[in-house]
Amino acid sequence: MKLKVVETRIKKFNFEIVDNKALSEEEKVKNGSLSLDFPDVDISDEADNIPLKAIMNIELIEDTFSISAEMNGTFMVPKNVMKKEIAENITEFSNELLKPLIDKFTIYFGIFSNEVSDVMTLPRLKIDFSD
Repeated sequence: MKLKVVETRIKKFNFEIVDNKALSEEEKVKNGSLSLDFPDVDISDEADNIPLKAIMNIELIEDTFSISAEMNGTFMVPKNVMKKEIAENITEFSNELLKPLIDKFTIYFGIFSNEVSDVMTLPRLKIDFSD
């Protein structure tokens, strides 16, 4: 399934220098969420795509800093991809939606990680939809 990225935006971003070295791996928060919305728009028969809004919330706590963000994305979904088909392939669909949002978050993560270290850190974020 091929989505067209219309835009990605950072709605909220929080970076905080902290001392988390005493925290265990279980105590460090590494989570996120994704919500989707098909806006109520009148889709003409000639339209090839349907607009879709995605909101990704993510929070990461490292040893020396924590970052949280709300990322918004607008995408165009091919009209021949129906909501039922998306629901049946939600993992693949979500991965495709998240990639441009995670890529943008990773860039900002790297820039801000340089505030606490001489070396820029780029996270390897794994997407898990098991819950």
